[in-house]
Amino acid sequence: MSGRSTKLAVAGLWVGVVAAFGWYLRVNDLGPVEAAQELGSQVDAAWWGPRLFVDLYTVRPLVLFPASVLTV
Repeated sequence: MSGRSTKLAVAGLWVGVVAAFGWYLRVNDLGPVEAAQELGSQVDAAWWGPRLFVDLYTVRPLVLFPASVLTV
């Protein structure tokens, strides 16, 4: 994969994530802060929460996601 196609793939991934988040907010009638709080409480209560965190941290450099967001 060339550098340009990699950037396009990452950009496409981000557009998909943002679109899915917007759809989720609209369907559940939530604001961004309420959705983040709901997601945090669901991940804290789940057995797979720590595994998801490790997986996200592993994939983070590939999708150009800032480490500061996951660290907080």
